[in-house]
Amino acid sequence: MYCIHEVAHAIACLDRGIPFAGIEIFHQGKEPDALVDGRSIGVLGGRVETIGEWTLSESAEDMMVMLLAGPASTRKLTHKSWFAVNVLGSGSSDYEQAVEIATLRYGEEYGEERMEICEDYARRLVAKEWKTILRIADSLVDRSYLSYSDFIMLREALASPEPSE
Repeated sequence: MYCIHEVAHAIACLDRGIPFAGIEIFHQGKEPDALVDGRSIGVLGGRVETIGEWTLSESAEDMMVMLLAGPASTRKLTHKSWFAVNVLGSGSSDYEQAVEIATLRYGEEYGEERMEICEDYARRLVAKEWKTILRIADSLVDRSYLSYSDFIMLREALASPEPSE
């Protein structure tokens, strides 16, 4: 689940123009907590290494979408409710950070509206990129780390039409 979650964050980074150096997952051992292409893997967590500084006034919605894409992919994969993922589950930290950004940038009342807009955008982005997310996640499982250039090459290769016979 974490590989798909982290790949969704990286896809959102590309979509929103947030530069990143790479994407990484941390294995916890033999206990599986995710299935990728039918294979069980044990993953403790992961991260997307963003680079550069961002300002709250210029990039709030970009960062919110990036943060919310991970939980959106978890909901799509597990079919769990918004509450189960964003409050009780693996998306709670991402969701809390997005709420904090929304509140700081837009205030409490308008922040809720911006959160809904960004959540909807993240859900649609994940749905549009779902096959790519799954296939890149499979590569991430094998490698544990994908640099930005590896990520881009994989994404471009997946977007290219297959040669006809």
